[in-house]
Amino acid sequence: MKILVTEPRIYNEEFLDVLNQHEIYVENILEKSILDMDNNADVLLIALDTKLNEKELSHFPNLKYIVTPSTGTDHIDENYCTKKGVKIISLKGETDFLKNITATAEHAFGLILSLTRNIPSAFNSVKEYEWDREKFVGNELNGKTLGILGFGRYGKIMAKYAKAFNMDVIAYDPSKNAKENMKKYDVTFQPWDKVFQKSDIVSIHINLNEKTHGIIGKKEFELMKNDAVLINTSRGQMVVEEDLLSALGKNKIFGAAVDVLSTENQKGHPIVNPLVRYSKKHGNLIITPHIGGSTHESIDKTVRFVLKKLTTTLN
Repeated sequence: MKILVTEPRIYNEEFLDVLNQHEIYVENILEKSILDMDNNADVLLIALDTKLNEKELSHFPNLKYIVTPSTGTDHIDENYCTKKGVKIISLKGETDFLKNITATAEHAFGLILSLTRNIPSAFNSVKEYEWDREKFVGNELNGKTLGILGFGRYGKIMAKYAKAFNMDVIAYDPSKNAKENMKKYDVTFQPWDKVFQKSDIVSIHINLNEKTHGIIGKKEFELMKNDAVLINTSRGQMVVEEDLLSALGKNKIFGAAVDVLSTENQKGHPIVNPLVRYSKKHGNLIITPHIGGSTHESIDKTVRFVLKKLTTTLN
């Protein structure tokens, strides 16, 4: 098999050693367009920086497998892959393995603390040689209500973290067994609208698909408390960003912290997004560059896992 690695920062030589019987070549997506890469690959080893729509996929006539160490596959045109018989090897559905991958949930809770305690703004002030305690008075999590949208793997982990901070936890999930799962975690099921109405913090942990694209917008922000915050470590396309910008600008909600945007650019390319422009002048919005799953531990575990799935498939 001829295997093309498009993101060598993810797939280092130690990981690739398990594929030593195959022909491996590297062309960095951060330095070169995928349409300019060698098109003879049978296998693509990618991550989130590599976007594969029909145009990009049709560049590889021999393609048989795409490997991505992620649960989400919205960076890949799945319909085209199905039509062409290209198999996607990912973390989707690997429930038992994923129980021990906590990076994104940890980051989500870090964003909650950063926003409610004004940590980035306070640090920026200190870097200007200021020492102003009164300027950065924050809010405690103790006694507050965390609303979780989606009670899957990350939702459950977030509930555990919140309980450690003595928070009340409510959640919405449309799945059949959601209510029973919530009882095990001392979490109260609430309808969609009630989660927004009752929560001091709303954290998004649902998958992106046609039904959830743009699912959170003006209506939801109108339901939220004026001192509530929104946390998004899932996918940027689920939030109508114009409505979020309006809610922030009009102080309809206290703030937001997001690890994802509807427009995410590769390294070295400027981000053209109004939320980024807003964040430069306002402290009630925190944006990180989709680093929720980017820990040394999670990368090591997930890359090894998907490469093992690939080698099992090829053998």
